[in-house]
Amino acid sequence: AQCRYHLAWCRFRLDDWEMAARLFREAAPVLVESEKELAVQANWMEFASFQKLAETKKDKKYTAAAVSALKALKRDFPDSEQGAKAELLIARLQKSLSPEEALASLSAIKPTEPNYASARLEIAQMLVQNWSKVKGDKSKSTAAAKEALSAVDTLLAAKGASADQKLRGCLMGLQVVFETNPVDETRAKAWLEAAAETGEALPPQSPLAAEFHYRRLQLAQKSGDKTAMNKAAAWIAANAAGTADEAPALGSVAACSGPKGITGWSA
Repeated sequence: AQCRYHLAWCRFRLDDWEMAARLFREAAPVLVESEKELAVQANWMEFASFQKLAETKKDKKYTAAAVSALKALKRDFPDSEQGAKAELLIARLQKSLSPEEALASLSAIKPTEPNYASARLEIAQMLVQNWSKVKGDKSKSTAAAKEALSAVDTLLAAKGASADQKLRGCLMGLQVVFETNPVDETRAKAWLEAAAETGEALPPQSPLAAEFHYRRLQLAQKSGDKTAMNKAAAWIAANAAGTADEAPALGSVAACSGPKGITGWSA
C-alpha cells in the first residue's frame, strides 16, 4: 500500500491524475490499518487528483467525483484537518452542479474508474432524496421509488463497493421499501440479509446500527415474526435511547404486542 501511495504521487506529479486518483483510492483502505495519517493524505490526494482533472478537462463528471471523494473523507476521517476542510469545499464544488448535472456527471463515471462505487452511492442518495420529496404525490412517487431502488441494486452489484457503502445503500433502499405500498418483503429480506454481517458488527453508538435494527424490526412486524421483533426491539431499547428510531419502534411494538409489552423493554 505504501508503494502504491508513492507511485500515486509520481503519477500525480506527471499530471497523470486519473491513474493517481485510482492508486490513492486503492492505497487508503490498507494504509488506515497501520498508517492512518498516510490514509488521510491518500484520500485527500484522491480529491486533489479529480479536482485537477475537473480544472483541466472542464468535465463536470470529475467535479462530481471530487465531491464524492470529499464526502468519503469527511465520513471516514471527520476529526482530521482535511476532513474539517471537506464540508466547505463540497459546498463550493456543488455550486457548479445542478442536481440534474450532478446526476448526469456521476452516471458518467464508468465501472473501471476508481470512484465508481462512491459515485453509485451518491446517485442512490440523490434519487432517494428525490423520492422523499415526491412520495406524497401518487403521480410521481411510483416512478421515483423505482429509480431509487434500481440505483441501490446497481450500487450493491458494483465491483469494489465496500461493506460500508453496501450497508448504507441497503438502509436507504429499505427506507423506500417500507414506505411504499405494497411493501416488497422479498426485497427487504434480501437486503437485510446482505447487510447483516456489517450491520451486526457496528458499534452500538453508530446511528447506522440503530437504523439497521429498526429496519429488522419493521420486517419482523410485516412477516409476523415475534421472536425477531422482540430481539430487534430489545436491542433498540438497550442501545438507541433518544435516537430518531426509538419512538417509532416503541409505538409500533406496543401496538403489536398489547399490554404485556416487549421483552427487555423498560417503560
